[in-house]
Amino acid sequence: MSPIVIEEVLNASREWIACFNRGDVEGCLSGYLPDAVMRVDPVGEFKGAGAIALFWRDFANLNPSQLEYLDVNVKVIDAKSAVLSANWRMNIASGFISKELWVKQDSGEWKLAQDDFSVLSLNPQQSA
Repeated sequence: MSPIVIEEVLNASREWIACFNRGDVEGCLSGYLPDAVMRVDPVGEFKGAGAIALFWRDFANLNPSQLEYLDVNVKVIDAKSAVLSANWRMNIASGFISKELWVKQDSGEWKLAQDDFSVLSLNPQQSA
C-alpha cells in the first residue's frame, strides 16, 4: 500500500507545482482543504482557505515561476495521509518544506491539510 500512497501524493504534488508554474493561483488554491493551515517562515500563519488565498494571490504579484522540489521525501502515515518534505527553488526565491500534510478525500483526490515551509532567500528583482 505504501508505494501506491507515495505515488498518489507525488502526483498530487506535481499537479500543484504545474498549476503554480502556469500561474494558475486558483488551481493551487483548489489543492487545499477548506480548514487547511499554512505556516510560512518568516511571514506567519494562515488558517483556512480564505487566508491562504490572500497569501498566494499577493505572492503571485511577484511573478513567481519555475518552481521545483528537490530532495523530496514522502512519509506515509496511513492509507489516507502522508507527509511530504523537500527543498524548493524558483525564479525569485528558495527554501524548504518541512511539512506538507496530504490527505486523501473520499473522491480519491489528495488535498493539503497543512503546509509548513520556509523562505530562505527572496529576490523579487529577478522576476522582471
